[in-house]
Amino acid sequence: MHVSSKIYIQNLVKKNNGSGSILFYGLNNGPKFSLAHYAIQMLNCYQLKNQEPCGVCSACVKLKALNHPDLHIILPLPNEKKIDGRALAAWKKHIIKNNQLNFEEWKRIIASELGTEKEPSIGSEKISQISSILKLRNFEAKKRIVLIWHAEKLNTIASNKILKMLEEPPDKTYFIFVASDKDELIDTVKSRLEGIHVKEKISAQISETPHRNKDLDYAFATNTEESPANENFKKFQTWMRACHSKNIIELNDLNLEISKRKKGGYLSFMTFCVNKLSFCCRYVVQNKDDAQSNEEMVFIRKFCKHLKLKTLVLLLEEIESSIYYLERNANSKILFLSLSINLFKIFDEN
Repeated sequence: MHVSSKIYIQNLVKKNNGSGSILFYGLNNGPKFSLAHYAIQMLNCYQLKNQEPCGVCSACVKLKALNHPDLHIILPLPNEKKIDGRALAAWKKHIIKNNQLNFEEWKRIIASELGTEKEPSIGSEKISQISSILKLRNFEAKKRIVLIWHAEKLNTIASNKILKMLEEPPDKTYFIFVASDKDELIDTVKSRLEGIHVKEKISAQISETPHRNKDLDYAFATNTEESPANENFKKFQTWMRACHSKNIIELNDLNLEISKRKKGGYLSFMTFCVNKLSFCCRYVVQNKDDAQSNEEMVFIRKFCKHLKLKTLVLLLEEIESSIYYLERNANSKILFLSLSINLFKIFDEN
């Protein structure tokens, strides 16, 4: 789970203790549903440990299988009667296997398994059904969940009906929206949602399931990342040290070195740094020393020793934000220099 997104969700849930509404969006095949699934389990887990869902209590088990009686799922469907039950069963089967299932794949599943090629959408009738259900008391959940998958497929009438519920949400009820393009949602609905942008570039970090064993998280840096001898790791060390000590000369040398790479050099390096800082966040949160003594872990132990989790998260978010602009053809050398100055300030102020 990507640490900055996870912490944001945790704080959001704390802030909105009674009811709330969150939108996970991104124009990609990134793990929007995986983050939404994490939020749903966190809202209802009976045995939270360090703000993490336990994955084994009755609520987590039911929500993991998407079979909780207080989880209400709204999907884009063809306008045909007697298809809802079969469609929901098919969706659960496929989304559990592939939590990055996209709309085009869903259309093919509907055609092959349900025998119709009509365009799926979310109509007002389904929203009316949910509205009636929300007038009843929760069966057992701490927070009742309305999950709207590919919410950009809400038609105008359905959007206006859901808007009324968002304006006056029932107590102990969360609306979780998952969408590819948030701009396809009507403005009045968007304005009532807490948006979390999920980027495809970090999908390898956040597509894991919420109940993943924490020991596996520790394997992340050594088993799935590049080796300590890799040039990206050397540059990561150099960059963090230069930013911490405000060494402009070393920073300029590094900027020049990265700029000599072929197209994608900055993006590859900064994505690598996001991976490393994510691991550092987990290392600090778990407060568990790692027995490994390779070059990478020696640096990470020293790097994390005097840094707060808040500082690491701020560094992480600053780099992620710059990746967003880098992907939109910002001047790489200027962006990297500006980003580094911002990292100076973070180290200074935290």
